[in-house]
Amino acid sequence: MPRRRGKKSRRGSKKTLFWVILGVLLTLLVGASLVVFAVLWLRPDRDSFAWAPGETDPTRIEELENRYRALLEELPAVRREEWGARSPDADQLLVEETKGRITVHHSAIDSHPSPSLGFPHTVRGVQRFHMEDRGWSDLGYHFLIDPDGVVYEGRYLYVRGSHAGSQPANADNIGVCLIGNFEEKMPEQEQLDSLFDLIALLEDFFGIERETLTTHSEIRKEFGLGGTACPGALLLDEVARFRAEDESLNR
Repeated sequence: MPRRRGKKSRRGSKKTLFWVILGVLLTLLVGASLVVFAVLWLRPDRDSFAWAPGETDPTRIEELENRYRALLEELPAVRREEWGARSPDADQLLVEETKGRITVHHSAIDSHPSPSLGFPHTVRGVQRFHMEDRGWSDLGYHFLIDPDGVVYEGRYLYVRGSHAGSQPANADNIGVCLIGNFEEKMPEQEQLDSLFDLIALLEDFFGIERETLTTHSEIRKEFGLGGTACPGALLLDEVARFRAEDESLNR
């Protein structure tokens, strides 16, 4: 009789162990499913048509390059190879076909470089800061404008920028940076003329509404991010005036 009770006890222990293991496996399965669901459906950029260049047909990248080449020539803009840009870290880039808004920034740095180096040196410095200090894949802005009104090609237009403060704020958003600190002084008129010409051209090319034009401080507020003085109070006023002029014409 004692041995029979022992056999029943061992069988009961085995059943208990079976149900414990099954419960653990089911818990792990449910947890993994929730993680997959969150990654696929709850990520901030799920509505953007984005993919890594390494996973993209090179022919498609070439088509996008050709699409924007005419736009850059119309500006005209100093191309990346002309100002000495470094190659981006392609593994971190997100490619986007659409653009739906424009955000204006300032560099908050001295707008008077060494005469022997010129503003291309300043643009290279911004790229170096973004890649080495910030750890970004490339220069964060799509365009930069120097005080003489010269426009520089920044991050490729078909790639999502890193300038607005978060992935949702960066999505489909063109970043334009004016070189200078506009808390301290007004932008040069040549700079403003080039900025507004660039904005009008991008709006026409992508079908962007003027009312979506924003500044760095405004978009950070819109997305509930921390405050910033960028693009400086003096440039902020000029952008607001430019936006209001279009709104008054459309009333």
